[in-house]
Amino acid sequence: MLKTSEYGEIEKQINRLFYILLVLHLVPLFFGKYFLTQDGPSHLKNAMMIKDMVLNVHSIYQSYFHINTTPNPNWIVHLFYVVLLVFLPAFIVEKIFLIAFVLILPLSFRYLVKQINPQNTFISLLIFPFIYSIAFYYGFFNFCISIAFFFYGIGYWLKNDGLFNTRKQFVFLILVSLTFFSHPVSFLMEGLVLGLLCIGFCFYENKPGIILKRLTSLLIGFAPALATFFLFLQKNSSEINVPEYYFWQYVSDQVQNAALSYLGYFDLPFCILLTAILLLFIGFSIFFRFRKKKVYRLDILIVLFLIFGVLLYFAPDDFAGGSFIFMRLALYSNILAFLFIAIYPYPAKWASISGKCFFAYALIFLVIRSYFFFITDQGLNEYRSIGKYIPEGKTFLPLVVDNVHHLPGGLRRYGEVEVYLHASSYISIERNAVCLENYEASYNYFPLHWKNNQNASTFFPENGDTLKDSSIAAFANSSGHWPDYILLWGEPDSIAQKHYLLSEINRHYSLNAKSANSYAWLYRKK
Repeated sequence: MLKTSEYGEIEKQINRLFYILLVLHLVPLFFGKYFLTQDGPSHLKNAMMIKDMVLNVHSIYQSYFHINTTPNPNWIVHLFYVVLLVFLPAFIVEKIFLIAFVLILPLSFRYLVKQINPQNTFISLLIFPFIYSIAFYYGFFNFCISIAFFFYGIGYWLKNDGLFNTRKQFVFLILVSLTFFSHPVSFLMEGLVLGLLCIGFCFYENKPGIILKRLTSLLIGFAPALATFFLFLQKNSSEINVPEYYFWQYVSDQVQNAALSYLGYFDLPFCILLTAILLLFIGFSIFFRFRKKKVYRLDILIVLFLIFGVLLYFAPDDFAGGSFIFMRLALYSNILAFLFIAIYPYPAKWASISGKCFFAYALIFLVIRSYFFFITDQGLNEYRSIGKYIPEGKTFLPLVVDNVHHLPGGLRRYGEVEVYLHASSYISIERNAVCLENYEASYNYFPLHWKNNQNASTFFPENGDTLKDSSIAAFANSSGHWPDYILLWGEPDSIAQKHYLLSEINRHYSLNAKSANSYAWLYRKK
């Protein structure tokens, strides 16, 4: 256990390192007008359309979409956007949310670590690589912000020992509800962690009156969200897709930390290093528990971590209409490990050295990612440049021909995340034009839905670099209108080789413009 004087000095060091990293992680957000992720542009566009449809009954979007009036998870970010869009431009609103997220995630984790063991704040430095995780790069913003609410919810419960007066009970209920309306995976994980902590406290304390009060408070906090969750499950598909997963592939993904890696060989060594760090700390803390014959009040978390590691192998990748479930759960595998290693009181020297190492690790990781974020933004500038040729109020159908890796100026983008898949949303926002690519409107749990026969994805599946050639005429006959413009995006050679698609487009459209480096081709209806 650290002495008070030692703890004070180390705490000051860790605080400095923590806030330096906090500020530095804001820098990538200012590389360009927007920060490009795969689904992020679509969230912003849909929020803008909702705002326009609510405030203007004659909005051009009324002909294509209707607002879903049933509350569901995955709405927090949209609601945040809609409110701010009333007063601010879209790119500023996106910046505000991303800044808030980058600040809140580490601060919420630090808050939780302090409730577990206030002398282990150096562990909080490990969360920084997870700010720009693969979930973030996919643009799963609702899920990402739900992790912060998860941290605050569990931290608040631990701070009050699960025992609340009326005011604190209401605060806990709000935190749990925010977690649920951000994302159901985090909500379920929060229930799992707190439920197991309650069980652990039962064995540790053996005080029936306090146990009953704690369980009652937990049920009250979860009751409204649970009721809404069951309604959500009733309305959405209960189909579960469990991928075929070989054991050694599972082990490999866990060792490589697949929930964190998306830049191939550039970030893979650092992801493996994080796994090694976690195993080292887990092994160290377990060894000294046995050596000292010491059991801590929160040690039930190691049981949860081990059980979760086994269950993760059988986890579905699709459930209730949602996808990428396994990736989200794999991220929580890291979080559970963090919570466990935060329990043990490490020696002063260990804490001090580890804090400096974690700082260097997070800083190097940030530099590598920032370089690739900058490269991606150069491609986004090329994409957005074609938007000036689309008049306000017109419709356009964007088709992603391939997952661009070779960018203008000889720049090379790595990773398989299809980051330009919904970049057309930014053009829709800037030109106030109707973008006929809107994956969100096809799902029951998002706040905006297609009107009958307007969904273009029926004819043009969202397949990125394996886009299928489909009939534009069939879509026009079904929807009752032709798109005013068609936008192709891809590497120039890839677009030129799409002979069938180009021949179909050329029957009804004429080439109107190309971007400076021919990555974007815009066709206008004849």
